[in-house]
Amino acid sequence: MEQDSGCPFETVSLTCEYAVNPIGIEEKRPQLGWAMTHKERGQRQTAYRIVAASSTGLLEADRGDLWDTGKLESALSCGIAYGGTALGSGEVCYWKVKVWDADGREGLFSDTASFEMGLLEPGDWKGGWIGPAGGWNGASVLLRKAFRLEKRAVKARAYVAGLGYFELRLDGSKVGDHVLDPGPTDYGKRVLYVTFDVTDLLHAGDHVIGLVLGNGWYGAPKARIQLNVELEDGSREEIATAWDWDKGWHIAQGPIASNSIYGGETYDARLEKEGWDTVGYDMARYNHRANGWITASATDGPGGALVPQTMEPIRVMGELEPTESRLLGDKVQVYDFGQNMAGWAQLTVNGERGAAVKMRYAETLHDDGFVDQDNLRLAEATDTYILGGGGEEVYAPRFTYHGFRYVQVEIAAGQAQVERIVAQIVRSSVLAAGDFECSDELVNRLHRNVWWTEASNLHGMPTDCPQRDERMAWLNDATARAEEAFYNFDMSRFYPKWLDDIADTQDERTGAIADTAPYRWGFRPADPVASCYLTIPLMLYGHYGNKNALRRHYEGMKAWNRCLEEEAEDFIVRRSYYGDWASPVVECEPNGEGDGAVSQHTPGALVSTAHFYWNATLLARAADILELPDEASRFAALADSIKRAFNAAFLDAYTGRYAGGGQGPGSIALRFGLVPEERAAAVLADLVRDIVDRYDYHLSTGNQCTKHMLEVLAERGQIETAYRLVTQTTYPSWGFMILNGATTVWERWELDIGNTMNSRNHPMHAHVGSWLYKYVAGIGLAQDAQGFDRIRIKPYPAGDLAFAGAGLQTVKGRVAARWQREEGAFTMQVELPANAGGTVCLPVPEGEWEIHEEHSPIWQAGRFVEGAAGVYGCAPKDGYAELAVGSGSYVFTVRKMNARERSA
Repeated sequence: MEQDSGCPFETVSLTCEYAVNPIGIEEKRPQLGWAMTHKERGQRQTAYRIVAASSTGLLEADRGDLWDTGKLESALSCGIAYGGTALGSGEVCYWKVKVWDADGREGLFSDTASFEMGLLEPGDWKGGWIGPAGGWNGASVLLRKAFRLEKRAVKARAYVAGLGYFELRLDGSKVGDHVLDPGPTDYGKRVLYVTFDVTDLLHAGDHVIGLVLGNGWYGAPKARIQLNVELEDGSREEIATAWDWDKGWHIAQGPIASNSIYGGETYDARLEKEGWDTVGYDMARYNHRANGWITASATDGPGGALVPQTMEPIRVMGELEPTESRLLGDKVQVYDFGQNMAGWAQLTVNGERGAAVKMRYAETLHDDGFVDQDNLRLAEATDTYILGGGGEEVYAPRFTYHGFRYVQVEIAAGQAQVERIVAQIVRSSVLAAGDFECSDELVNRLHRNVWWTEASNLHGMPTDCPQRDERMAWLNDATARAEEAFYNFDMSRFYPKWLDDIADTQDERTGAIADTAPYRWGFRPADPVASCYLTIPLMLYGHYGNKNALRRHYEGMKAWNRCLEEEAEDFIVRRSYYGDWASPVVECEPNGEGDGAVSQHTPGALVSTAHFYWNATLLARAADILELPDEASRFAALADSIKRAFNAAFLDAYTGRYAGGGQGPGSIALRFGLVPEERAAAVLADLVRDIVDRYDYHLSTGNQCTKHMLEVLAERGQIETAYRLVTQTTYPSWGFMILNGATTVWERWELDIGNTMNSRNHPMHAHVGSWLYKYVAGIGLAQDAQGFDRIRIKPYPAGDLAFAGAGLQTVKGRVAARWQREEGAFTMQVELPANAGGTVCLPVPEGEWEIHEEHSPIWQAGRFVEGAAGVYGCAPKDGYAELAVGSGSYVFTVRKMNARERSA
């Protein structure tokens, strides 16, 4: 509808939550949340109308043949489930939305967005799984089919499930920019297929579709492909994988002689079949067996259901040039890229046919300058390229990736000259969402290290490290680190996929989930600290308004807690594998599990029971959101029972200490709300004494308790203590890592702890990243937030910081906060997106003070002054002035009044 009603929202789009899975084609993806230009402060949506249609023509006429909500009175602007006519496989839904504000003003319709359905039923897949009979000893596989179209394609989709990894090719070129497709799963439960829009690549005439298959996490290359084509005359073609020669699916060994995730890749350019995926490749000229091409064999599938890959694919996200290099002999050169990262090296080389170049990857160097791969354990982390000869050749691996800062390039055979080498950054292509900066460069470096650590460990699952023979998605790590990921990246599509991986590990009878997901290492039941199966759905709701993930996994969340409830003895869970994992080594059991990573100060039973309690409180909150009051009451009652048992078991009534005192027990008890309020001050005082007097402002905690300790200290008036811990530069500390050359966060606090558990790029201690956003810059969510609609801005200025600030791209739009303090004044800039509001808490000095927003007074003479647009109230509380504000951009200034001003 074309109109100008004066609505303060110029344009708008809305997140759509699908009743069934879309295929997630990138260019067709609906916008994430609001895309508004916000002209007035404090304006909020009061109603919306969504219209969905099967064609753009109908939508332009405002005819919703699929769905028309009419005008709905609601402030909800994200997490709205599609409620229209059921959609079938391959159907496209076009939609738009308009909103009304609090004054009844009607906005314009948004631009058209769309989503498309994938293959929803098993019967939609016409072919079967094919591959090499018996596998080919680690070599890659080439798969091809020639076909002809009599007319031009008007719509064409290639649906590809290629295991373990695949690369799709059409008429001699790679399709798309994905790498390491598909994302890892428990292949016996679910297999991700990837959808490509190939419409513009298909003209009338002859074509060849090709697939390169690697081992990946699955190990035995196989594929299932379906190409659905709609032609300009209205006819349809379906081309699917089949095993007989007449169907034209042929298979051969490729030039990748070996490939594995841990070991690396060997590529022999002499084995290339030039033009193998083009129409001009005439297979009839050769005896097909002598040429290496044979009929593709039918093979059993992996067993899991085919589901669409809706999360962001893995891509090459950028390149780094070497910062320096060092020649070690005639044929060995070591390159330093200046940044620990995940990905691979791309090599440009000239040389004779058969010459071999090896690239060995490592995070550190030996004293003699050669790469140190000892901490990689059994991972060889080596790529080898054998030249075809005849000019410049460019190589980068396809089916492996590495964690590294250094690459050692060796001419292993023959004569070759390296012309260029770059490091390519490879990760899940989730968008960066947050930024942080302050006046302390050490803290800025810490933020950058956290960012690079998280980025290096997003590869279709949240891995623990990118370099050694592990790279697993550990639930205990995610319990500590997940919130940091939400602040640094858009995890709206990544984490729902991983929740499904967790659900796939769950025992249907006992409710037990596993330590890793997909389940490859660890125990089942998982360590009781694996609360991320509850926290992540709630964070998806708070950050993105995704209620569907919470609804989808609620029964599984309950089942996991029931598993703990059934093993508890009088509400105490005594089982613990990891607990407060990876404290400083001197604080760990010397002969304990995991090379001395089990805390000797924080009992495992205390940590397990605390998380059992936390689970119950999280389930009570989830039940409230899902409008299940009886269940909310039941979980609240369970939490009360656990709390009483916890205090009876671990609180010394005489000393007021938990489990003998110390940083871990007190921190986790305070943070989870387990401490009786009359005991809280004493427990906090004991915690601070331990930090200051016993450890001289150093931590003694591991991955779980350190996160909770920093938050407890900030919220209970000990921000200076917390800040000294964060900015400490002697062992053990993040600053110690930085001063010893770290560009990512280490697995252990130690510089040298041996080689069995010594990753230099490990996100479990990167949880401090969320603390920087939430407490230093001050950007947080209100307890009842849905899709960042209720925001709490509360900075905790500390140390000698002159300024700090952060920004976060949310589902509503950008949230930003930046504060600066000068003598006598504290200034804070705040940006809250349209259809959001909340509380801005400004630190105020002792005595009398006043607050202005730009030139408008807000607080004078001890009272709130009305008049500043978008500011609805102000009240002092615990050293802060709490302002109720609506959306908009603000500049607040707090100034202490001097004696003359007070007397006046």
